Amino acid sequence: MNKTSAFSTPLEDQWEMLLHFLPKGWQDAAWTKGAITRLRAIQSATDLLRLILVYAWNDWSLRNTAAWAKRMGLADLSDVAVLNRLRHAPAWLGGILDQWFRSQGIGTECSVAAVKRAI
Repeated sequence: MNKTSAFSTPLEDQWEMLLHFLPKGWQDAAWTKGAITRLRAIQSATDLLRLILVYAWNDWSLRNTAAWAKRMGLADLSDVAVLNRLRHAPAWLGGILDQWFRSQGIGTECSVAAVKRAI
């Protein structure tokens, strides 16, 4: 069992299990869908997904999310940098959701616009 800290979240406590539910190719899709164009502060698709999900799950401000990322050693980002990552992620997140729903036998039209509204 993982130790939790004052900075962990329910999402963080279950991170490894969550990764098993993601469809094949989700990390490569971050590049092909434009969520990642180069590696700088965020070093991987996994790190980007963690950042996005922690932001959404906790309903934190961009500033709180940036502070969490720095405190956890994930990335040293400003709140504007977090926003920029969020703005480039909808097509990637929509693709992940679409693949997951299809793998569960649920037909869906997961539009980029719907993901943008959720972010």
